[in-house]
Amino acid sequence: MVVVARCMNHLKRQNAASIKNMTPDQKSDWSRPRQTARLTLRPPEPGDEAAHFAIFSHPEVTKHKPDPTPATEAESRDMLNRDINHWATHGFGRWAVLFGGEAIGFGGLSLYGVSRAEALNLGYHLHPSRWRGGFATELACHAVSFAFDEIGAQRVIGRVRAWNPGSIPVLERAGLTFREETELHGAPTLLYAIDRPTR
Repeated sequence: MVVVARCMNHLKRQNAASIKNMTPDQKSDWSRPRQTARLTLRPPEPGDEAAHFAIFSHPEVTKHKPDPTPATEAESRDMLNRDINHWATHGFGRWAVLFGGEAIGFGGLSLYGVSRAEALNLGYHLHPSRWRGGFATELACHAVSFAFDEIGAQRVIGRVRAWNPGSIPVLERAGLTFREETELHGAPTLLYAIDRPTR
């Protein structure tokens, strides 16, 4: 598949220096808006509250979470603020995903549920009106490249519910492979991962 080849060829290029060798200026540059073929990726901000709520209050999005109850405005705001604070603390995090200037989702890398020494966690949520357009794959591929080429991560993982088959091909197209079945928040969960490519 063309998308898979494009992702993997990009990952096989010369790796950038690891995080410990990066200067403060290089790390601050992680927050610059990024362009993929069709998307703009930037850190989330308070002005994203309406778009965030539109996504996380949608039943089609939340049905794959351990608690399928759609988020309230307050819960959505707390989630958004947590992502904003993640950027402030770590210098990277989940992006607001824009297409044509419109925020259509949120996703990227985080340390939620992992330690930096262990892995980075890849997650993504798009508004259902933007599903099946290849946007999640585009985002995931860029996130994996960013993890290895700029952050210097050793591994990227993705956790997906067994009843969410639509998300599995996204992880696979970004190069992640199935590792084991585990449990997260009391629900069966499939763990996918990709390790840092060797030179």
